[in-house]
Amino acid sequence: MRSILHFYISSFCARLEQLRNPETAGKPVIITHRSGNGEFVVSASPEAKLQGVREGITSRRAGRYCPDGIFLPVDWKMYKEASRKVMDILSYYSPLLEPQGLDRAYIDVTGCFALFESPRFIAKEVQQKVMRAIKVPTSIGIAENKLAASAAASVVKAGGCLEVKPGGEKEVLAPLSVSFLPGVGEKIEKRLLALGILTIGELAAIPERMLARQLGITGSRLHRLAQGIDPSPVMALYPPETFLSEHAFGDHPGEPEVVQVYLLRMSDELSGKLSDRNQKAGKISLRLEFENEEVYSGSYVPKISVSSIREIYVASKRLIGFETEERIVSIKLALSDLRAAGEIQLSYLDDTERRARLEALLRNVRSKFGDHALVLGEALAA
Repeated sequence: MRSILHFYISSFCARLEQLRNPETAGKPVIITHRSGNGEFVVSASPEAKLQGVREGITSRRAGRYCPDGIFLPVDWKMYKEASRKVMDILSYYSPLLEPQGLDRAYIDVTGCFALFESPRFIAKEVQQKVMRAIKVPTSIGIAENKLAASAAASVVKAGGCLEVKPGGEKEVLAPLSVSFLPGVGEKIEKRLLALGILTIGELAAIPERMLARQLGITGSRLHRLAQGIDPSPVMALYPPETFLSEHAFGDHPGEPEVVQVYLLRMSDELSGKLSDRNQKAGKISLRLEFENEEVYSGSYVPKISVSSIREIYVASKRLIGFETEERIVSIKLALSDLRAAGEIQLSYLDDTERRARLEALLRNVRSKFGDHALVLGEALAA
């Protein structure tokens, strides 16, 4: 029996903006994006949705629905960073993680119960960790297939969790609009409405042969989906194959010795990403762009995969074992050849265990008090 969780954050971008701008809390916030064809809504807070604002409509239309709306431009960088934190949390529970945009994802936890007890246990932990990480409530649906899990997540309130028992897939889908089914676009929805079919429950009651006569193969597929039958697998599309940290000096290029300061910070950041997903890196790559427009690129493959701040920092410093007086415009440090981390290999030749405990303490403090609660000094990483 499969166990699939569908994770969903309603009004994701708008909620993040309300957190960033406390004065907008409890007010109708509307996030818009301008394209070649006009300006459209990409996210609306619950308060704006109550007045009829929906994703995809024009800003002008949203203004008519919600005259007191607070319109803000998109900040994709902030939203993507918040989404990455969420996906990192989810990836801890199963390698079968399939993101669906910034605000939702499927995760197949079948076979993970020896480690995490039950789907509900995982759902509760995910909700708690996401709330601590980005301060936004999440909805989670649990079912044997993706469609039913998605339906369950869509009907519970923010912060809620609904588990669909085997055999209950058709029931949870029944009251939803036919547009909820994958593959039902505007054209097919109009044809179904012309037949008097508004909900998935009404669609499920129509004999398959009648739907096939009207819509061909699509009719047969929609009939199966309306019955709650969805064999599609969760595709492993996360985490990415490479972790990247970069810094640009802008109008004030840095001196060569300044690079080491930033490499330490980058090593700290990348080590945290590896720790979040219990992974190690088999390759470290460095790219430096100089003020005279020259570029240096190099990579290092250690004998043993690395994950600690010190290991990454020492490897990156090794890549800049050359002398130059040119100032630096930008730095990029990348980790690739990612693999699952094993146990710590203790050594009598150094203090690996002490450093591992120090970094574990560092992460625990940051998880409770924020990323800037403690800053690693170079002496501790060297």
